Amino acid sequence: MSKLRRRERLTEKKMIENLFSEGEAFFSYPFRVLWLETNENQDSPAKMAVSVSSRKFKRAVKRNLIKRRTREAYRLNKPTFSSFLIKNEKSIVLLFLYTPSDVLEYDVIEKGIVNAIGKIERKLNKNGEKTEMR
Repeated sequence: MSKLRRRERLTEKKMIENLFSEGEAFFSYPFRVLWLETNENQDSPAKMAVSVSSRKFKRAVKRNLIKRRTREAYRLNKPTFSSFLIKNEKSIVLLFLYTPSDVLEYDVIEKGIVNAIGKIERKLNKNGEKTEMR
């Protein structure tokens, strides 16, 4: 059973600023995903954070529900993603920005997380192929 440990959470303010200024972004419904490959020696291959707008969800109960569902979906799909990153000697930081104005079911959230992880893996594979050809 895998856990989402403290060292796997993105909490450093400087790293979050770098993510917004230098990171890549794409959309994987219901999330806008920001990610950045880092060269820094991290405790884990991937650090993640979740953000839910307090403008769209006035009640903290709903924001926390969405964050819990998102973290759980990520946690369940993390082992294969982490092994991919370790195998390719990569480390990244991720931020999932929840975009809809209503609370979605867990299945929809998990599908978005799985699609986002797949997109990141494909982009890292493409980058890896380019550097190997030089």
